[in-house]
Amino acid sequence: MTHNRASETNAPALSVVDLTWIVTYQCHLDCAYCYVPTQLARRASDSTLSRAQVCNILSQARALGAHNFSLRGGEPFLRADLVEILETADLLGMCSDVVTKVALSRTVIDRLSALRHLSLGISLDSVDPETGDALLRRPGQTKRLMRSVAQLASAGLAITIEATVTRTTFAGLDALERFCAGHNVRALHLRAAAPHKVRPVRDLVPDADMTDRIAARAGKRARLEIVATPAFTARPSCGEGLDAVTFLPDGTVTKCTASLSRHPKMQYGNLSESSLEDVLLSRARGALLQRVAASARDLDEDQYPAAGRLPCSQLVHLRTGDPLGRRGQP
Repeated sequence: MTHNRASETNAPALSVVDLTWIVTYQCHLDCAYCYVPTQLARRASDSTLSRAQVCNILSQARALGAHNFSLRGGEPFLRADLVEILETADLLGMCSDVVTKVALSRTVIDRLSALRHLSLGISLDSVDPETGDALLRRPGQTKRLMRSVAQLASAGLAITIEATVTRTTFAGLDALERFCAGHNVRALHLRAAAPHKVRPVRDLVPDADMTDRIAARAGKRARLEIVATPAFTARPSCGEGLDAVTFLPDGTVTKCTASLSRHPKMQYGNLSESSLEDVLLSRARGALLQRVAASARDLDEDQYPAAGRLPCSQLVHLRTGDPLGRRGQP
């Protein structure tokens, strides 16, 4: 008989809906607009959890009800065994969501096409090789990504194209839309490049008119759905929510899926040392949730994200100077 520690202590039953794994903070590209402070690399050497450990975390999360598995980076496919991990998630009945800028091999594409619960996004900002390569800072990468999309289409995979729109790529959106329509692309996700401090991006950020015209593209075009997401500026949203767990390349559990994910005050356990149940029941997690909720009291009501989600730690950081503090307090 299996005992649930939560029921023995009269605590609420544990529940997890979403599991997010930040696979690596390394990437093979150095995109001009990227807001993630990544390290240039050819393999994810910082992703130190073994495949067995990751698959065990997946099994624990599934037992607690999780059905969504999001993989983020850096570049997730810098892990050589990522396909095997995705296959395990698929066998568990979990819906995996991964976005990549790797030109996938035919062997990988064939294995991905066999998965029943995969949402695959290809990050492609332009179908003009010169414009695209200038942003990716790698000659030939745009054409390689376009060939990969064509191969994915021939394998019958319905994919999403994730495009960061800059001043330089804005004029090519019609061509990008036509490319998507001709290659079995399920959805085109447009996100305007936003200002940040990781890289100098001021000259890449679309102006107000461009931003309005990007938003106006949203809607259904035959079989292609176009989604336009505003840049994270005045009102970013929490990427995690309440019934979710996010863990880092080494197994550390964090409350933030974005820029503060590695901040020590956002961390409350490590899945390489403890079970998922123990981490969720820990005092550290309870105290963290209380402090994050309290840190939003100084925010204006119109700056709160969607109901049922925690205040975005990025916004709290902008307003208070500390991800978990209150103004005027240490």
